[in-house]
Amino acid sequence: MQNYFELFEMPKAFFIDTQFLRKKFYSLSREQHPDNLQNEDQNKNENDSKINEINLAYKILLDPLQRLKHILEIEGVSSVLEKPLEPSFLMEMIELHEEIHLAVQACDQEKINTLQKQLNDYEQILEVSKKSSISTYDSGQFDTKTLESLVDYFIKLRYIRRLKKALLNEDEM
Repeated sequence: MQNYFELFEMPKAFFIDTQFLRKKFYSLSREQHPDNLQNEDQNKNENDSKINEINLAYKILLDPLQRLKHILEIEGVSSVLEKPLEPSFLMEMIELHEEIHLAVQACDQEKINTLQKQLNDYEQILEVSKKSSISTYDSGQFDTKTLESLVDYFIKLRYIRRLKKALLNEDEM
C-alpha cells in the first residue's frame, strides 16, 4: 500500500497543514507535467500513472474522512472498519435518516436546514470527543486503544457524512 504522506513528504498525522499539502501538490504536479519532462520519449503511461497517483493522494489527504481511513489502512486496521456500532448510536442514525427522508420528501427546507445544523454539531462534538486520541496518534505515542478509538471515530464520521449527503440528494442513501 502506498503511503501518501511519504509521497507528499509529510508526517503521518490526522491534523495536517493543508497549505503545505496544497503547495506540495502543485510542486509535484509541475514536476510531472509533460512540458517539464527531460526526455520526451519518457513512458507516457508511466507519467500519466504518476499524475493520477498524485491527484488521488491529494484528494485523500485533503478530506479528513479519507485521510483517517488512509491512516488506519497504513496501520493495518482496515479490516475492522466495518465493525458493529453501539446500538444507541445506530438507533440515533436510523432516526436521523428517517427524519431526513421525510424532510426531503416534503421539501421542508426549514427542517432540512435544522437537520444540517444538527449533523454539523454532531460532527463537531464527535471530533472534540476524539481529539485526545487524534493528538496521541499524531504525536506518535499511540497504542491499540488509540487505534480502536480512531476506528470508532472513522465509522461514526462516515455515517454522519452519509446522512449529510442524503440531505443534499436523497438518492445517494
